[in-house]
Amino acid sequence: MGLFSRFRRSPAPEAPGRVVVVSEGLERFGQRELAFAVQLRPGESGEAVRAELEQLIAAIRSHAEQGQLVHAGGFTAFGAPGFLSSRTQGIVYANAGSGDPELPESALAAVLVDPDELRVAQAGGASRILARLGQLSSQYPFPQTNDRDRPSVARPGEDSSLVFQTARASVPGVSLLLAHGVLRIRVRPSARPALRQLLEASPDDAAFALLTAPDAAANAQLVWFPGQGGPSAITPPGSQGELVTGGMLVVASGQERDEVRIHEDGFAWLAHPSSWERARACLLAGEALDMPLADPSFDLRIETLAEGFLHYLPVNGAPDESLRITLLTPDEALRQAVDIEVLSRYAKAVLAAMTGLELGGVHVTLAPGEAARVEGLGVDAGAVETVRAVEAPSVRAGVAFEVHAGLG
Repeated sequence: MGLFSRFRRSPAPEAPGRVVVVSEGLERFGQRELAFAVQLRPGESGEAVRAELEQLIAAIRSHAEQGQLVHAGGFTAFGAPGFLSSRTQGIVYANAGSGDPELPESALAAVLVDPDELRVAQAGGASRILARLGQLSSQYPFPQTNDRDRPSVARPGEDSSLVFQTARASVPGVSLLLAHGVLRIRVRPSARPALRQLLEASPDDAAFALLTAPDAAANAQLVWFPGQGGPSAITPPGSQGELVTGGMLVVASGQERDEVRIHEDGFAWLAHPSSWERARACLLAGEALDMPLADPSFDLRIETLAEGFLHYLPVNGAPDESLRITLLTPDEALRQAVDIEVLSRYAKAVLAAMTGLELGGVHVTLAPGEAARVEGLGVDAGAVETVRAVEAPSVRAGVAFEVHAGLG
């Protein structure tokens, strides 16, 4: 069936092991490979679990051949519970990341959900369920091994959520990051067609919710349950929790003044009509925007990310997989602003300066005739000064990028 699987049992005889099945060959249809990790029950046959997972992947492959793809933040719903002899009625998908050495980082991790959790994910986004699972298991950002007998994270009162009462849409390629009082709406080029369709279909004064996947640069993720008294977040070990991501942005235009604040497991923007008009125009055009707002609101920033620029750059001839760079200037504007080779050498020098950091990053902005502006993202002042000491190239127009350590 074009996939490979692994069966591993824990060395402790009383502790169940797990089955890991990773697809192979879906990429030729434009579908990211899928990774399933399932904890075995005591005495359960790993071969039987593997066979059922392989049947499911074969079905997903058939859909992929017809152009029906799944993505991070998406889900697959089954007709009834019962998959793998459990209450599972669906799957939500997330970026596997680097948290489990047996799951390829480039794959989509498949997370099994029960009927109530599936309903929450369909309305409020997969990130809502994944963050709750992360909190329940004390694993960030979510547990990658599926325990079919865990308690449900759906709760009575889910309908009280604002997203259940608002027009909503999921747009892959859009993420949210709150850092140092600025909420960043980060948009990749692949997201623009769906984002344009959403914006053009929404009346200017209508409230709507944009459901997003977690931002890869975050070291904290908002989590929400019905009846929760205030904001709550999960963080990985050693995190300062200064780079906060969420799973939704609710926009309500027609307000007398702007205010951006945390709401549930995401953010809400109560927008003045003129502010929303500016932001909407920038989102439609694929342009960046900085919008300082009065206290107590967070400031707002729209960032247009370059597709595929989250990658490893070689430092001293070898890639350091704990460091990543994100280009915030679109390709065409970048070429007009600076020689690419010159910028590449500078970026590599910044990467080298940050080698050894466990978590965090820096936001670097270059402008004509000015020194490099370096903003710390969860790192101490010493790291910021180290990056500032790197000689920056001259540019013809503004250029911005971020470097993140120990993330993903």
